[in-house]
Amino acid sequence: CGMHNAVCSGVSICLMHTRKPKDFYKLLKKYRPTITMEVPRTYEMLYQNLKKKKINEDFSYMKDNICGGDKIPVPHEIEVNNEAKKHGAPSIKKGLGMSELGGGITTTISEETNLLGTVGVPLAQNCIKVVDPNTREEVRYNQMGELQAYGPSQMLGYLGREDENELFFEVEGNIRWANTGDLVQVDENGIPTFLDRIKRAIMLPDGHTVPLVPIENAISMHPKVKNCAVVGVSNSREQTGKVPMAFVVLDDEKADAEQVKKELRKLCDDYIPPREVPQYYEIVPELPYTLMEKIDFPKLESIGTELVLQDIENASKQNN
Repeated sequence: CGMHNAVCSGVSICLMHTRKPKDFYKLLKKYRPTITMEVPRTYEMLYQNLKKKKINEDFSYMKDNICGGDKIPVPHEIEVNNEAKKHGAPSIKKGLGMSELGGGITTTISEETNLLGTVGVPLAQNCIKVVDPNTREEVRYNQMGELQAYGPSQMLGYLGREDENELFFEVEGNIRWANTGDLVQVDENGIPTFLDRIKRAIMLPDGHTVPLVPIENAISMHPKVKNCAVVGVSNSREQTGKVPMAFVVLDDEKADAEQVKKELRKLCDDYIPPREVPQYYEIVPELPYTLMEKIDFPKLESIGTELVLQDIENASKQNN
């Protein structure tokens, strides 16, 4: 939607030829864009590098910094906005969208709708509702459910793939609601908060569904945590279901890792429901990323499961 909207409005577009965050700064200096659209990691890396190198760059020419394509923990959002202010840049604007709906579904159109952790309000002529993933009944305010959306720019359907169309659309009267696959909750003012992708949320061995983004938000509150990702791992070769495991990057490599783990457990106990608290914490030097600069969750799941099962096997051998 960003490209199409820009072309229709006669706006010049500068495309990044690589997904390396360091190149973003070079392009900003060269083209001085008034509007930027990037994933959260690009903004985070930009301001972290400027702060580290003590570069006082003037970004006052920027009018909008649009952020999407991935989640951004609330503590990271606060840090990015604080650093942006120091450089004369506006706070990041967030939203939700998908190609099947023609791009953006929601966006933060004003300071009143640009609340921390939220993704704005529906764009003009777009409608949203939140339904229980199992019963498909609409849920109440502040209850978790799958986001459904409808708008004038949504696709007619997947060409020649009727089986996928039946899964993607739910018909209600003359409205074809699109199942976005996003878990959200909407407050009394109609502002949604993104919780997780349904495919990222895990099911515990007892059948309970756990969104992982709220856990990441809680862990990111720790002052010594630079970055984190929570995934579901198997802790049994026979049992179905998964349990949460946190991979954590520390801001200070010399920090006492075991002490930080204890503090993270206490932090999660304070902010996360008991059975959703991570069972495992792994301190790592960095997180793996895809070519699109998004965290490589499948790789972390594989690494985590291997680590956990190996630890269980080693413990079993020692006991025997």
